[in-house]
Amino acid sequence: MSNNICNLSLEYDATKQQNVTWIDSPSARGTLNILQSCVLTLVACIYTALHLDVPLKTAWHEVFLYKLKWVLITLFAPEISVYMAADQLQQAWSLKKRLLSLVCEVQAVVPDTGESEVELPLVGSKTNAMSAIPEISLKYAFFIIMGGVRVNVDDIISLPDLDFKAQRHFTTRPYTIRVGPKTIVQLAEKGYWINIPMQKIDDKSKADVLQKCLVMIQVSWMVMQCIVRKVYNLPLALLEVHTMVHVACAMFLYLCWLRKPLNVLEPELLDPGKFKGTIALLVQQQFYPNMATRLALVPPQEYPGQPPPRRRGGLISHDWITPNMGQRITREEFPWLPGKMWDYLPPDAWARLRPDLSDRLPLGAWRWLPPRPGRWITYEETQMRPGDVLPCGLMYHSEFQDLPLPLTEEFLNRWDAILKAFPFHDREELASTSKFLRVNRLGWDFELVNPEDDAPVQGQDLFLARLKEFAPVPVGIFRTMPFSAGKRNLDINLKVFTENTGSSFGLLKFFRAFPWLAGLALLLSGIYGGVHLSAWISTFPSIYEQILWKVSCIYIAAVLPVYFIIGPAMSDVAFWSGPETFTAVGMSTVISLVLLTYGVARVFIIVESFISLRLVPLGVYISPTWVQMFPHF
Repeated sequence: MSNNICNLSLEYDATKQQNVTWIDSPSARGTLNILQSCVLTLVACIYTALHLDVPLKTAWHEVFLYKLKWVLITLFAPEISVYMAADQLQQAWSLKKRLLSLVCEVQAVVPDTGESEVELPLVGSKTNAMSAIPEISLKYAFFIIMGGVRVNVDDIISLPDLDFKAQRHFTTRPYTIRVGPKTIVQLAEKGYWINIPMQKIDDKSKADVLQKCLVMIQVSWMVMQCIVRKVYNLPLALLEVHTMVHVACAMFLYLCWLRKPLNVLEPELLDPGKFKGTIALLVQQQFYPNMATRLALVPPQEYPGQPPPRRRGGLISHDWITPNMGQRITREEFPWLPGKMWDYLPPDAWARLRPDLSDRLPLGAWRWLPPRPGRWITYEETQMRPGDVLPCGLMYHSEFQDLPLPLTEEFLNRWDAILKAFPFHDREELASTSKFLRVNRLGWDFELVNPEDDAPVQGQDLFLARLKEFAPVPVGIFRTMPFSAGKRNLDINLKVFTENTGSSFGLLKFFRAFPWLAGLALLLSGIYGGVHLSAWISTFPSIYEQILWKVSCIYIAAVLPVYFIIGPAMSDVAFWSGPETFTAVGMSTVISLVLLTYGVARVFIIVESFISLRLVPLGVYISPTWVQMFPHF
């Protein structure tokens, strides 16, 4: 192909009749053509490919900012959106598979009698046979995953005893909660199917077929012209290389979200109705973990004047508080402990690693007193004091004798629904056979101990934390939580890993908890840096920009592997040296600077892709004539 670029100028005189037969399209393109096609492709790929979850705020400017935030995230770190799409597809596929298996079980036990309502052994309750089961599809599962279903809990959320971390989810009434896939499965197992017609989901979705077709035309043209340029041995602009990375990511996003509804703004709001007891129990489990060691179950009151229940034993006793595992702490055996720590350790303290935050529940007091004898109170009273018991058998406990628990209508409604659905008839037996709570006063947490292994002499009240129905909810990942309150597209609850560490080591803890995400991050960052590094021999406006481009690409591809290799050792050294020592602060500062430089390198790649157009090889502007004939923007 000729490297001569013709500047064709046509002069036209309106007073003369001038006719021509055919003029070929120019075999050249301008800087504005390159910039326009790449920017339009980037915007089209990112903006239209993003299928985001249902937003909490639906005002037009809130929705716009919500989408803009994820457009910028995808522009600077497309692998985050790639992970998000793959993870949501996996969740939707798993949910669909599990629900279909439940449908098969129901079909196997429903007799062919024509009766409208039958007793199902699977769920132990009556259900309207197959008519109650919705159409289970990948679109239905995606609608659940993306927060398309919320449940009204306005009458069972009591604020005085609400865990302080959950308060941010209940700021405006009526209170509603985003239902997670785990809850959908639990309800289906009990015979309660969330029936949402496909027509309703389609009505909520804003999918635009014409828009997607136009995007596919533009993307196809961009891919074709880049391939043709390589075949003709014509150079690509750096912006075109960068655009192709996002084109590949967009194709992956489209494939993963092919059946996911688009731009759903209004969720389906459910009234708990018949499954209110299950919802109330899950609410208590997830949003009131602080009460798991303050509320206990005793046999309910059966007649007026019945003597109050006998206390077995409080949460803490003098002869059974410190686990017998570990090693007694002495200055000689633990010389590396910071000097200030010895001022707070009791003489008989034991060395023991604290369990992960998601496995611990707060105890709320640093001193203890003998458990106060219980007394019956009425539902009309405004508060419970330690030892008081409601007629339903719900007892309040606290190490502080003067710390009352306000009784609200929502509190009573929640527990009325729970105990109607889960009466716990065998409370006396459960108090003896369930695992006991043993407190470690050094870490001020507890562990569950089998009765056959060890048990307090005087026994222990049946605290909620001893029952599997009220076990702590893992808070690191939303898919394991009954309700996805606070979820914003990503399934990872990042606050769990950063709010307690307050340093760059929190990121390392995050990747330790989710090794598959660490592997995906390594792969995608390597691909991102490697594809951009393919422009190794390209011409840059200056030698400095060429060096910075190569260094940035290598840095992006290599920094995470290096971080995963040396990060654990640095984290351990910083931990054992103490949080305020020069070594710990220095290591944390170094890692923070490394991660900051990682972000700067990504920004440079994007900025350089655009500003490099100010000086490019001449061949960049040569374009095969027939390529320009294909429709594009």
